[in-house]
Amino acid sequence: MSTLITNHFIQQWGDNIRLLSQQMGSKLAGTVEKETVNGEAYSTEQVGSVDFAPIVGRNGDTTHSDTPHYRRWGVTAPFFKSSLIDKQDLVRTLNDPTNKYTQAFIAGAGRKIDDVIVAAMTATAYTGKQFGSLTTAFDTTNNLLYKDATLISNGTGSGTAQPLTTEKIIRAREILRNNDVPEEDCFIAVHPKCMSALLAETKVGSADYNAVRALQAGELKMWLGFNFAITTRITAVVSPNIYRNYAYHRSGMSYGVAQDPTFRITEESTKHFSTQVYARMDIGAVRLEETKVVAIDADVSIRAT
Repeated sequence: MSTLITNHFIQQWGDNIRLLSQQMGSKLAGTVEKETVNGEAYSTEQVGSVDFAPIVGRNGDTTHSDTPHYRRWGVTAPFFKSSLIDKQDLVRTLNDPTNKYTQAFIAGAGRKIDDVIVAAMTATAYTGKQFGSLTTAFDTTNNLLYKDATLISNGTGSGTAQPLTTEKIIRAREILRNNDVPEEDCFIAVHPKCMSALLAETKVGSADYNAVRALQAGELKMWLGFNFAITTRITAVVSPNIYRNYAYHRSGMSYGVAQDPTFRITEESTKHFSTQVYARMDIGAVRLEETKVVAIDADVSIRAT
C-alpha cells in the first residue's frame, strides 16, 4: 500500500450545531412578583401595620390616627444582544447557525433577568413620594454569616467557616417568621456548590428526617418550608469561596418589565444584507421589603458532615 495514501484521508464535519452547557432561561423570574412597567421607573404602593387602642369609658370621643403609607420604586434599564451572519459565511458553512443563535439569545436573556433580580436582593432601594427622594439600604441584621450561623450581623463573623447548612436555613426561616412573613411562597435562591454541601448533610439525605429522599433524586425541591431555585447566577462575596444565597418571600421582591425579551431576525441592507439576529428587553428589579429578604453566606470550600 502506498505510504502517500494519507493524502486522501478526510475529516468529517459536524452536520448540526449544538449549544454548549449554559443556564437555559431564568430560574428566579417565577419566584418573585412581576410588574408591567410604562416608563423608566415604577412604584409599588404600600400600607404599613397599625395598632389598636383601648376604648376608655362610655360614649367617649373617637380618636383618629394615621395609617402609614409608603412607596417603593423600581428602575428598568434596556439590554440587548445582536450578531451578524455574513451571507458569504453562510454559503461556506455546512449549517445555518441562525436558529441556534436565537436559542442562545433566549437563554442569555433569562440569565440576565436572574442577574438583575439577584443584584436587587441587597441593593439600596429607592423610597419616598418622589423617585430618588429617599433611599433604603438592605437590613444587614438579615445577613447570616458564613462563619457562625448563630450571629446575625454584617461582616465575616467569628468561629469556624460553614457551608450552607440546615442550621442556617432554620435561622433564615426564623428571621422571616419573626417578621410575620407569610408561610407560603418562600424561596431560597442557591448556588449549585452550596446545594451540594446541603445534600451532603445527613439530615437532608436521610429518610428519618425527610419524607422525600433528596439524595435519591439528586436534588432538593422543598426543605423546611422553602422552595429551592438553583442558579449559577448567585455571586461570590468576601472571597471567591463565599457565595451569598438568598431566602425570601415572593412578595419581598419585584421584577419590573417595560419590555419583555423580544427577538428579531432581519436582513441588514447596510451590511450587504447580512442576517442580523437581534434581541432586546427593558427590565428592572427592586426589593420591596427588608423584612422579607435574608442573605445566607456559605463557604463552598468545605462540606457539612
